Amino acid sequence: MIRTDFADFPVLETERILLRPLRMEDELPVFRLRSDEGVNKWLGRKKAESIAEARDFIEMIVRLTSAGESMYWALEMKENRQFAGTVTIWNLDKSAAKAEIGYELLPEFQGRGIMHEVLKAVIDFGFVEMNLKRIEACLSPNNERSIHLLSKLGFNFEGKLAGEEEADLVVYALINS
Repeated sequence: MIRTDFADFPVLETERILLRPLRMEDELPVFRLRSDEGVNKWLGRKKAESIAEARDFIEMIVRLTSAGESMYWALEMKENRQFAGTVTIWNLDKSAAKAEIGYELLPEFQGRGIMHEVLKAVIDFGFVEMNLKRIEACLSPNNERSIHLLSKLGFNFEGKLAGEEEADLVVYALINS
């Protein structure tokens, strides 16, 4: 059985990044992230149109994490406390001990190895602390940078997402051995 009942939300750290809970004070960078055309291109979501949408999103995330339905971290640069992006473990399947991982970075932080560093810590947390047996990533087959990142982390290509003939998504998975 996977674990999501942490007394306090787990704060993680890497060499450069503090992974902390998302807060209402993050509304401006969350709006930037969710309204950026380049980021949204790969996520298939509607562009955020207002700060109110960012607030609503943060409130939803707080509810989901409080209920143990997902883990969702804001990525904060240790050197200057700047918000850089987010990472989540969500779409939990408790009976199969599996979950999906999702991630996004503001454009100015891309290409610096940040997400590789962060995902290593989050994957370790998922396998060790949450008792996950499998972590999946569902993404566009054209998102070459993300595919390269997942491959470097040991994820294996599994094929087209089942039941998503029109969505054009593929699945990569990592098994806890």
